[in-house]
Amino acid sequence: MRGFRSLGLWRARRAGDTLPGVYEYPPRRRLSPILIVVLALLAGVAGTSAYLLVGQYLGAQPQTTSPPTSGRTTPAVATTRNIADPCPQFTVDAIKAKGKPGNLERVIYVEVALNGVKAAEAWICRDSDGVLYYQGHDFTGPATVATSDYTLLLGVTIQGSVYQVGSTFTATNPSTSGSTQYIVSRDRLTLVLPGGARTDYAVVRTSP
Repeated sequence: MRGFRSLGLWRARRAGDTLPGVYEYPPRRRLSPILIVVLALLAGVAGTSAYLLVGQYLGAQPQTTSPPTSGRTTPAVATTRNIADPCPQFTVDAIKAKGKPGNLERVIYVEVALNGVKAAEAWICRDSDGVLYYQGHDFTGPATVATSDYTLLLGVTIQGSVYQVGSTFTATNPSTSGSTQYIVSRDRLTLVLPGGARTDYAVVRTSP
């Protein structure tokens, strides 16, 4: 019954109304109800297939549902960043807003993938006062500010901490449920959740 309401047919069905005029056209101008259903299904399949092809070409995750309609958003597509770029300006702005120098040197940049699909990027940056920062960006959304639903900035003057052992950097984000760690090297980025569950992301591009 809920489905009928959503199609605007519930009232007519409950009152016993009919839909006059459905078969008032001459026979030569009518389509068989079965043929109408078949044509509709073919059109739907063609539209969905075309959408899936476009999504895969753009590098987005394959979709198994209907194509997006007006007003619905789709995941952001990872763009190819110039790996020679410095640390993001929004990172600099966030650090300066805390009264720190913000003279950032990029120590390492990595772009990582999970199961062959580009997933995220991360920077390790060092300020002129020696403080290390971790800036992460999840490709499912835009990177316009240092910390959002898709970005995360860590460092002792912001939140958490970042330390270096050899060529490996560990950023820690504390919370009431435990600490999350982001372990960054030129080979992989490992996410360690509270409780110890680990996910290894393969590095597909790195600098310097």
